[in-house]
Amino acid sequence: DEIFRSILDKATIGGQRTLELRMQKALVAVGASELDINSFSREDFKYASPSVMVWMAENIRKSGDLSLEPMARQALEAVIANYRQDEASQFKALMEYGRLELGYGNFEAAQSYLQQARDQYPLDLRIVEAVVLLADAYRVDGKHEAAVENYERVLRDRKNYGKEVRAEVQYKIGLSFLERGLFQEAHAYFERVFLAFSGFKEWTARAYLKDAETLISLGAREDAGRTLKEAIKVADIRNTEAFPEIETLYQTLVVN
Repeated sequence: DEIFRSILDKATIGGQRTLELRMQKALVAVGASELDINSFSREDFKYASPSVMVWMAENIRKSGDLSLEPMARQALEAVIANYRQDEASQFKALMEYGRLELGYGNFEAAQSYLQQARDQYPLDLRIVEAVVLLADAYRVDGKHEAAVENYERVLRDRKNYGKEVRAEVQYKIGLSFLERGLFQEAHAYFERVFLAFSGFKEWTARAYLKDAETLISLGAREDAGRTLKEAIKVADIRNTEAFPEIETLYQTLVVN
């Protein structure tokens, strides 16, 4: 940290904005510095590397500052247009633009950027992020068949995708069926998550909760209660985000 700070100080004093931006990025990455997004300006595009420009856009998006959104778009567009030989930065820029558009509910634009990331850079180490996020973009847009087709890409490629992401997509396929009112199909996927992927506590907890809700929709309240009771006994999921909802739903079923 001290080395980065020393370099940052010298770069700032010497007016070396390219190096200054890189050191800011490094210090934030190691948790040694808070980021002030208001320190960014369009003038920085002259000095920032493509990686730093994507990082700037990402932090603007996360800040939720609408006044800076046009600058984030401009940074990403500059990377996509001017650094085509830098495949890693191209992939990151397309992904970030997809996230930005998805956050604003511009689903078709998000799908376009994410599909480009998926199709143009299939060998990128983070390609699974593109596949899953594209599927998410389709699902929230009501394009469930396209969503499931992309989720199933992950399930078919067991060699390159780990177990946790397979747990995630099994859960999300279940969500897709649930959102369409296909409760039996949804139940099968949710149950598969907590039976086959119980080592991943967040997805396990979410699957228990959604499976219980699905069973209630099927009119199987007793089965839903048993599912929730089983979930409450699983010590590993007690600190998950979904666990309080599991307890609340179980108490509602017991009372009623």
